[in-house]
Amino acid sequence: MNHDDVLNAAKLSRRNLIARAAAGAGAVAVGTVASTVWSRSASAAITPADHAAMHAVGMRGIGMPGMIRASTADVSAPQQNQQPPTGAAGVVNMEGDFYKSVRLPPKPNATPLLNKKQIEEFERTIACPCPCTLDVFTCRTTDFACGNSPAVHADVQAMVKGGYNADEILQAMIGTYGNNILMAPPKKGVNLIAWFAPFAALGAGAILVNAMLRGWRKNSQVAADRALASMIKPAEVVATDDEMARLRKALRDDTR
Repeated sequence: MNHDDVLNAAKLSRRNLIARAAAGAGAVAVGTVASTVWSRSASAAITPADHAAMHAVGMRGIGMPGMIRASTADVSAPQQNQQPPTGAAGVVNMEGDFYKSVRLPPKPNATPLLNKKQIEEFERTIACPCPCTLDVFTCRTTDFACGNSPAVHADVQAMVKGGYNADEILQAMIGTYGNNILMAPPKKGVNLIAWFAPFAALGAGAILVNAMLRGWRKNSQVAADRALASMIKPAEVVATDDEMARLRKALRDDTR
């Protein structure tokens, strides 16, 4: 193996190192992204038009395929074969299936503790009871065909006027709907796993990639050393016994 062969081997080893590192980092990134996807994340992909289409054909019992067909259908087109039950003024009546009244008795001498802006921020943390996956504020301000989010908004306003703060209202909502009313899982108990799992996965992935890089770097160095060693061979000494004897004598004389 000549010098060019050694250089080519080193370049190939370096390319393999980079390729494997990229593959490992890609795998870690995919795993991290997958672990951070929430069941509520689909709401970002649903536009107001999609949401209106869902209500236009009715959400009851149609399943996910039906929801997809509804979201891709022309909302302005007349629905000939699908006529959802409607309430007053033609609004789709879904409150009986999803909405549950949440009310608390007003406190003595009640004073509202939340202003309009704080109520809006609070409603962004709770989900509309219907399967649209939007928060209450977004649903009631973008889809005027849904009767669930306005009803929840009315409950929130009533409890605010009754002197309750955001945490008290939230606990009342959870007591009626359970944690499904939350746009994100609470940061306590088993739900902490859902919050910290992405960071743990990212940390473990970083440690794994670092270990792989160190291992590949070590292997590439060993391969380069072996290639260099194969080029350097010990010189062969050809001498007679008499010549070797004179050489030993000369070395002894030099050391005196």
